[in-house]
Amino acid sequence: MTAVKKINLILLIGFVFVTFLFAEENFPFLAVVVIEGANVRTDSTINSETIIKLDKDESVVVRGSFYEWYRITLPKSASCYVFSKYISALDEKTGVVNSENVNIRLRPDTKSPILGKLKKGQTVNIIKFVDNWYIIEPTEETYGWIHKTAVRKKAELKR
Repeated sequence: MTAVKKINLILLIGFVFVTFLFAEENFPFLAVVVIEGANVRTDSTINSETIIKLDKDESVVVRGSFYEWYRITLPKSASCYVFSKYISALDEKTGVVNSENVNIRLRPDTKSPILGKLKKGQTVNIIKFVDNWYIIEPTEETYGWIHKTAVRKKAELKR
């Protein structure tokens, strides 16, 4: 085999390997947690704050990825906070967002990490009212990050 053919073969093998390594995943998909107490974090790093710990066999919706992390929709059991002036309560359990791009936060503090955004007119489920903050049920646009090794793909979802 000539040197040129060897180089071409090495380049071809390298291209196939890199293509396989970075193959595009189809999002969203349903995944199941494979370890007990899997951390869902505020960012795609081990040093970011933990939002919630998930039980083994719990299902999550994966919306995207970044390196070794999946971006997931937060489960309904996660606590999310919205400053009360941005929610008009319709009753004890329901509110409507009265401003554009309202931050959903990890804690009742304006310096707390942002978990998502709400749009004006969007309806939210209110869990509780505490010190000028609403604790709300996470919306579909509320995200956290989980390490890829903590979940296994279960099924693809329709977009």
